[in-house]
Amino acid sequence: MKKILTSVIAAAALLFGFAGCSGDLHDKPDGTILQDAGIIGSINDWIAAKMTEVDESTYTYTFVATEETAQFSVQEVFDKWATRWCGNNSAGVPEAAETTKIEPGCDLQKMVYSTEADPTHVQISGLSINSEYRITVKIDDPSTKTLSCKIELTKEGGKPAESAPTPYYFDGLYLVGSCFKIGDMTNLWSFGPANLIYGASVDKKTGIVTYTKDIVAVATEGEMGINDSSWKNKQKGSGVTIAAEAGYVELNGAEEDNFKVSGLKVGSPYRVYIQTTPEKVVSVKIEEICSYTLTFEITGLEEGNAAWINGEFWGSTWPNGWPMAEWKSEPNATLKANIPVAGVDGVATFNEKWNVVSVAKPGEDLSWSFKPVAADSLENFTAEANLVLKPTDNLTCEITSVESCTYKISINALNEKVTVTKQ
Repeated sequence: MKKILTSVIAAAALLFGFAGCSGDLHDKPDGTILQDAGIIGSINDWIAAKMTEVDESTYTYTFVATEETAQFSVQEVFDKWATRWCGNNSAGVPEAAETTKIEPGCDLQKMVYSTEADPTHVQISGLSINSEYRITVKIDDPSTKTLSCKIELTKEGGKPAESAPTPYYFDGLYLVGSCFKIGDMTNLWSFGPANLIYGASVDKKTGIVTYTKDIVAVATEGEMGINDSSWKNKQKGSGVTIAAEAGYVELNGAEEDNFKVSGLKVGSPYRVYIQTTPEKVVSVKIEEICSYTLTFEITGLEEGNAAWINGEFWGSTWPNGWPMAEWKSEPNATLKANIPVAGVDGVATFNEKWNVVSVAKPGEDLSWSFKPVAADSLENFTAEANLVLKPTDNLTCEITSVESCTYKISINALNEKVTVTKQ
């Protein structure tokens, strides 16, 4: 599974900002301030898009609302988060009083040009689902990189929000069977936290719900089922056989029963995908996976240097914020206490708390984008001027043909070279 930076994840996440330009009406100011810009947010599923130039100081972007609220930022460089115009610099706190907030019909509102770690996006409210809206971004002063924005309704939508499909959830049911184990749980004809089905991902447009459970095969074939703890919610698995690596198979048997499973390799880990539709169609697929662990170190430092990594390794669960950002909250203060400091050998080793344990398809090629930073000391960790390592561009880490093992990711601060060693 190739890891891709989203908006992570995404969250997940690298953090953002945009840059500007100088000029006047005669030298086309947008030639440096918005010519290379992109707009990104929930308005376009966190996929950066170009805006439409109306004149040399005005740009627009049109979208169809899928929620009653939305958010966005304007990137100075298309699809790059280094600098941006956003809602505030309060580290992802949309309720902050100074946050830029707009709604249809409002006047132009000032945006915030940010180079901070985790600024908040512009917040939009008052939207009607399936209606079309146009965001207008105005260059107020290119020399100070000052922008304003507003939003207006351009086309009324048709289908009301309440007509959206209703998901069919399986939360509280269990994955049972004879051919697998989950962790230390080997009797999968019983019910426990290990085989409880929960944590759905939902496609809001289609209403399709997907669950996953990671298992280890104890037989090449056998039975598997989905049921509640009273055995009163069996699916229509009678006569259905699901082979590993065969893709989704619908549980459309004539009667309620468990289904057959085949093609497993004893001792190998698998991921079971359970998918439901609003029409209550249930499908299952089983795919082999491998579990890998990533450990991290930064070499080539001086004793006492404090190091950090931000990037796609940790997705949306990774604590956000560049080291030069202001650490205000208790979680960030706790995080700062765990920043690795280089020893006499010049190596800053991340403790096992920061190890990444994940799964992928065996033999898959993986890639992550990230940026390491280091300050001269832990005390100066929040001051950008004290950074001794700050690559201009993101670095890339690649693993070819991943397998179940531990990989040590070593970043050399002297030449910014990334080395991957299989342990």
